[in-house]
Amino acid sequence: MINKNKIGKNRIYKNRIDKNKKGFIFTLDLIVGMVVIFSVIFVSLFFVSRGSEIGISEHHLLRVGSDIISIMDEEKVFDSLDHLTIEDKMRELLPANSEMLIRVEGNFSTANGTIEVGDDLPQQRFTISGKRVALTDDDIYLKITYFVWARKQE
Repeated sequence: MINKNKIGKNRIYKNRIDKNKKGFIFTLDLIVGMVVIFSVIFVSLFFVSRGSEIGISEHHLLRVGSDIISIMDEEKVFDSLDHLTIEDKMRELLPANSEMLIRVEGNFSTANGTIEVGDDLPQQRFTISGKRVALTDDDIYLKITYFVWARKQE
């Protein structure tokens, strides 16, 4: 004769083991998920912080150069393709604590398709550069490359 009471206790004990196994798997799944999520967040923050290594002063120099080129393009200074006109306007707009070199390249006959105005590039100073493309009123495409750096304090 089988003891029904003993069978009932075995089922209850077995159900507890199954529930404990399910709880363990659920907990393990939760831990693995959390590790993956925190790893993705950590790696993302690492790359975001490395991408913004440019300092405030360097960002300011970049904005100065971009603004000067934008103003000169808006005022159609580059349409003249004249070295002196471009340099005079650059000197007028350039802040006293910065120096700049502008290189204009395009399909024009003046200076073999290249005009360079401004100071010589320094060898031992941080220089920031940018590019812009412009179209003159005569439908000449220009590639404008500019270099900006802080003036050496004397």
